[in-house]
Amino acid sequence: MGEKRIIVVLGMHRSGTSAIARGLLALGVDMGNNLMPALANDNEKGFWEDFDIYTLNMALMGYLGIDWQTLRWIDWPDIKQCDLDTFKTQAVDIISDKMRNVSIFGMKDPRITVLMPFWKEVFDYLNVAPCYVIAYRNPLSVAKSLGKRNGISLEKSCYLWLQYMIPSILDSFGYPRLVVSYDMLMDQPTDQLHRIAGTLKLPGKEGILESVEEFGINFLEENLRHTCFELSDLYNNSAIPGEVITAYEALEKLATDDISIDSQDIHKIFFQLQQNMRDMKPAFKYITNLELSIDKYEKNICESKHDEIISALNEVLIERDSQLTGINRLLAKRNEEITSLNRVIAEKDALLAAMSASRSWRITQPLRFLARLFRDR
Repeated sequence: MGEKRIIVVLGMHRSGTSAIARGLLALGVDMGNNLMPALANDNEKGFWEDFDIYTLNMALMGYLGIDWQTLRWIDWPDIKQCDLDTFKTQAVDIISDKMRNVSIFGMKDPRITVLMPFWKEVFDYLNVAPCYVIAYRNPLSVAKSLGKRNGISLEKSCYLWLQYMIPSILDSFGYPRLVVSYDMLMDQPTDQLHRIAGTLKLPGKEGILESVEEFGINFLEENLRHTCFELSDLYNNSAIPGEVITAYEALEKLATDDISIDSQDIHKIFFQLQQNMRDMKPAFKYITNLELSIDKYEKNICESKHDEIISALNEVLIERDSQLTGINRLLAKRNEEITSLNRVIAEKDALLAAMSASRSWRITQPLRFLARLFRDR
């Protein structure tokens, strides 16, 4: 595929990956020809991720027995034991199609972050040079958003955040990359987009400046950001693991270019964090199994309640049918009485008509008139 390039947006869900993807579009990066639509109360401004890539990632994670919120540290040797040839073929076909007439293609789906070894093999096969934009946001903001949208606890959100941020740094090593703070993007959109363009050496295009300004003015409305926490908020919250604070401090320095992302210090920090997460794999497995058991229990409870509700409704329907049967009997009896009464009235009318037509009735008519006359006096 020649000198064609792919820019991949990495990061945890609810961390500004959609905003960065939209920013890449403003910089002239093609984000795909089958974008997911915006979703009210989730991403009102759009996800800016290609539905074909999203669908493949969903299928792959399902095949691996995980989803985006499964608390499980994934090592590539574990994944390589699975036969992923079918998924790789699909991925190669999808990327080839997306890049057929495109020189710089952008990929955004947070799931890519935990599937990086898979996608890097796809890029190598296609001879496409990837580069990475690593999005991050204060873990408390992420947790609050996930708690509202998905009911995920603060503690679990923190470890999920680590599960995405650690491979973002380690698995992107050796490629052009930078870290972008969602809060800084909201506060300084133009500066951050120029920083992305400069670091990744994106070619300038006519009208690009106008697109960047439009992105900052019309897309990044302040109401997109519902929370904004500081580093001190992490220190003051006893529920925040020390590993989260360590990672966040390092990311803050990377986002302000105070330290090189390729420095030995950064590599040591995130390599140690990775080892810590690996050491917790048994605990994560226990937690995941516990969640599955709870989900199964809640499902059984819901099904039991569902059966109880159906049974109660059936009893109500039986009682209603009984009442309707009684009402129908009353209506039938009333109809019989009305029919009988109509028969009596018809017979009376016939008798009166016959009497009025008789000869004796006509002969006695003058006498009846005189009787009425004297009665009225």
